[in-house]
Amino acid sequence: FGCAQQSTVEPMTPETEASIGYLADSMFQQIISMSDEDVQDLIDAYSEQQDTIMVNGLNAWLSSEEDLGEFVGVKSTEVTQDTAGDYTASILAEFEQRDCEFTLGVNRRMTKYTNLGFSPVYTMNELMMEGLGNLVIGMGVVFVVLIFLAWVISLFKYIHVFTDKAEKKHEAEEKKAEPVIAAPAAPA
Repeated sequence: FGCAQQSTVEPMTPETEASIGYLADSMFQQIISMSDEDVQDLIDAYSEQQDTIMVNGLNAWLSSEEDLGEFVGVKSTEVTQDTAGDYTASILAEFEQRDCEFTLGVNRRMTKYTNLGFSPVYTMNELMMEGLGNLVIGMGVVFVVLIFLAWVISLFKYIHVFTDKAEKKHEAEEKKAEPVIAAPAAPA
């Protein structure tokens, strides 16, 4: 009685799977074949349209392009459908230096992109070395800050010297400022 009507999502047909796979493959091929200047022009155009999905996806390509090297070939393509009916195509591509996973998401009516991304696949050794570098930098910053704080705390012993000088100066000024009381005049 009180439950909302459940919308049923039509299962993905082989034709839909093939068309989304083709769409993802053609977009992937188009993006990787473009020059950096052309990609930057596309980013500027999508920025004017405020299409953050395309801007972020193209920026991900520009930032990962050097890590990948030249394109070798496509290893696999997989198309999935989520519970809302949206589709996601994942392409695992082989490049000279490392593999890359390209993802393209489209809504269930196939009228709008919901996701675009390039994710280089790093080896466990590369990830561990990056993590070790982050650890060293983080610990280095912590120890530098701790040494700085210890130095500041060690300066606290000199605070009383300055306060004592200030008190003595203040007392000397008060003595100078005290009015001199004249002795009472002798009776005539």
